[in-house]
Amino acid sequence: MTTFDQVLKLAQQLRPADQARLRDALAQAEAAAHTAQLARNQGAIAMLEAWAAADEADDGDEAWAMMLQTLDRHRESARPLYPDLHPDAAEQRA
Repeated sequence: MTTFDQVLKLAQQLRPADQARLRDALAQAEAAAHTAQLARNQGAIAMLEAWAAADEADDGDEAWAMMLQTLDRHRESARPLYPDLHPDAAEQRA
């Protein structure tokens, strides 16, 4: 029998008033643990929100064009890897 099983067995043997106090204590402990976890997560949440705001401010067109050029430059084939997405594709079709 595990420790958890022993605790459950002992909790069932408590009087109803004591069981209610135990439930309240467990609920308070769970709420405190949840609050502590939220506090630990605030740094990560702030970082993710900052990244999301930076992504919204930067549309990434220049970075995308540079990545495509780098990929095409290092290919063994002279054919562009993503011809429809290449920044010059719109100019070539026009």
